[in-house]
Amino acid sequence: MYIETVKRKTKKKTYEYILLRRSYRDPVTKKPTHETLLNLTKWPKEKVAALKAIISGDKLIDAPKISTEQGKDIGGIWVFNEIAKQIGLRKALGNDRRGKIALLLILGRILTQGSRHHLLEWIKGQEIDAVLGIKDLKKDELYTTLDWLAGAQSKIEDRLYRAKKKRSDAEKEGSDTGVHLYLYDVTSSYLEGEKNDLACYGYNRDKKKGKKQIVIGLLTDSKGRPVSVCVFDGNRSDTTTVEAQIQTISTRFKAKKVIMVGDRGMIKSPQKTALNAFDFNYITAITRQQIANLI
Repeated sequence: MYIETVKRKTKKKTYEYILLRRSYRDPVTKKPTHETLLNLTKWPKEKVAALKAIISGDKLIDAPKISTEQGKDIGGIWVFNEIAKQIGLRKALGNDRRGKIALLLILGRILTQGSRHHLLEWIKGQEIDAVLGIKDLKKDELYTTLDWLAGAQSKIEDRLYRAKKKRSDAEKEGSDTGVHLYLYDVTSSYLEGEKNDLACYGYNRDKKKGKKQIVIGLLTDSKGRPVSVCVFDGNRSDTTTVEAQIQTISTRFKAKKVIMVGDRGMIKSPQKTALNAFDFNYITAITRQQIANLI
């Protein structure tokens, strides 16, 4: 394969053509011949020269002299931002700057772990402007956004619940009876510091003696998707957190036909009474003695 310049003269003018050709032996006549593969006449001169150099096997550039740099990551935050849109989280948080920063805090907990200072360092390598529309983020904004989230939690949960219900209705989730199944459990988290309004000494699931803690109650739907979360004083017993969840389901979410599922340490006589007051049903476990009596 080669590049050839062909000139053709007429009585008035000479025409010049730049052609990409190849030579081969005619299979019938066995004589050498050639064919035109491409007309390069309209190509820029530098492009023709580059192609000629490639065909000749010349080195166009010295590879070690090429400089490279690391671009910003976009895959992780783009994927989880799309998921946030699908489940209604982005809309629930709002599209103003606080809502965007709140979503960034959530994505940071998924994609990287650490302090707010660590998050600021991490986002230097992330395309948060292109994906989330956040520019010139300051550390203080992360903390003020956390304060805003604490005050707006109920509204955000309500928006998420309505979005989930709309999707469920569209998918015709559940039976035609309209019964809602809720799962509830609590956990605790110990604290190293002392400056926490809810920190108390209590039953420590982490087996960390001498550490104050907080109690966290999580209410989910039948598929385990979070519906509401509450933080309680660290010395609250499991059973005393149930009534707050009953109020959430009945008053805020206005659910009518409800079955709450909890272990036997969660749903006892006072909780059963509270559930019955709203005409709610429950599923729980029975004790070993009750099993023995039944047998």
